[in-house]
Amino acid sequence: MMIGKDKVRKPMVFVVGLLVISGLLLSGCLGDDYDELELNEFRFVEDEEAEDEIEEGYEYGAEENVFINFEVEGFEADDGEVERSVFVTITDPDGEIYPDLDDTPLQENITSDIDADWGIIEFTEIITYPTEIENETELGWASGENEIELRVVDTIGDKELTITETFVVEE
Repeated sequence: MMIGKDKVRKPMVFVVGLLVISGLLLSGCLGDDYDELELNEFRFVEDEEAEDEIEEGYEYGAEENVFINFEVEGFEADDGEVERSVFVTITDPDGEIYPDLDDTPLQENITSDIDADWGIIEFTEIITYPTEIENETELGWASGENEIELRVVDTIGDKELTITETFVVEE
């Protein structure tokens, strides 16, 4: 007895279809399940428009704001919305944390719509140079290499990403 072509094709199409769907689910192309947040890009930029990147080797002035732009992937959505927070800590060249810049919220519990298929959010933040100290005189950034630590939180996905970068302040 010989099996007809039609009887063989139907199960093969079904098996191939299952393999394709399984591969998409495992690679994260369908749904919004991510194991962790990932940094796609980080740049120091000239202003809040984030169009022009700061040139490598640039030295900030003591009283110059720092603009950053970065993209994080892996946020999980609930009904097409994400909830996120971003906190910043900045350390001076001597290893001291600046007053009011110790795990300080830049964004806290912000909810927004998202494309649930990929879970990517682009951030542009302004970090204002320190001005508040006990005697109320301007402090500014300390000259040398300063470290920025950003803590990005995905509240719905219960995930966190720490990003560490440095910027140099002129002598």
